[in-house]
Amino acid sequence: MKRLTLFIILIIITTSLSACASKESSKIEDNSITNESSMRKESNKTKERSSSMTMDDVLNTFRDNGITVELKDKPLYQMVGASDGVMFEIEGSVVKIYEFKSEEDYQEQKEKYDLIKDMPVKGRFVLDTNNSKAIEIFNKIEE
Repeated sequence: MKRLTLFIILIIITTSLSACASKESSKIEDNSITNESSMRKESNKTKERSSSMTMDDVLNTFRDNGITVELKDKPLYQMVGASDGVMFEIEGSVVKIYEFKSEEDYQEQKEKYDLIKDMPVKGRFVLDTNNSKAIEIFNKIEE
């Protein structure tokens, strides 16, 4: 009888200690997940600020500088790894603007496609033209 009582007490103590240990571990994991999550949110806010410019913002810069932007067919933006693109003319010259998912994406694509290495860049937007007026206006864009 004494052995049975001792055995039951041992089981109760062991169970209670292991339950307490798992609660501590769970609290530590919850804290690290919370910290990690808040760090990601801050990082995303920084990225959002730098990538908040839209294609419309870029095109409006051209419009604000007296350029009539009549969009033509889309350029083959996939050929340079971009996610989107627009094409229009200024003084008979074709102007193409490529939009990448992010500045980091542009950097990755730049390594793959030599074609875009020397093109003017503003954030995640790249200008493809020989028209000096278009280049001048594009360089006025504030990131």
